[in-house]
Amino acid sequence: AGNEVLGTSVARTTSFIAWALAHTGLADDAASRAVNWLETHLPEGTDLYANALALNAVAKVAPASSAAATLLTRIDASKAQAAAGLKWPTATASWTGASGDAADLETTGLVAYGLIQADAYPENAEGALRFIVGNKDHVGSWYNTQATMNALRALVAAASPQASDADGTLEVRVNGELAHTQALSAFEGDVLRRLDITQWVVPGANEVTLNFTGTGEV
Repeated sequence: AGNEVLGTSVARTTSFIAWALAHTGLADDAASRAVNWLETHLPEGTDLYANALALNAVAKVAPASSAAATLLTRIDASKAQAAAGLKWPTATASWTGASGDAADLETTGLVAYGLIQADAYPENAEGALRFIVGNKDHVGSWYNTQATMNALRALVAAASPQASDADGTLEVRVNGELAHTQALSAFEGDVLRRLDITQWVVPGANEVTLNFTGTGEV
């Protein structure tokens, strides 16, 4: 009870279970066989939520597969501009039965996490995260339990240490003033850096901007 929508599509069910099995690391053969099945049984292109579920399963098991490439292309084509970042609006209900804004948040969280796991379309992942951060409800969650779970999962993944291939210079400006210049290289791509900008901030509103010149992604 409560997950009837999940069972409306074998592709949805298989994606959801394969994703879970892959995370446990205890059923690699079953997860691989499920993803092999998905290679020739991908969800309908119009079912964006199912495609997001499938991406998470495939990205965990076979990120270089043709199924992953197809799903990434579909998801890129399905993005929509929002006031804050990018969102993935779904016309079909989520597996919890959510629809409307809550389903859009649930789906966008799934997309963000899948993109991070697949290490693909970083601009889309960033846009999804901006949408998530900009659409908390008035109590600091995301309207329902599953949307909140998906949002937090994506944010934690984005905040986890990840190597960067950036090679260039990062400028940090506070209220228009240059506060710090940092040389970046792929060799130190997983180094966490902390900056103290206390002397540049003023009471009230402050504007902090980051500008990167070079190659790769920060």
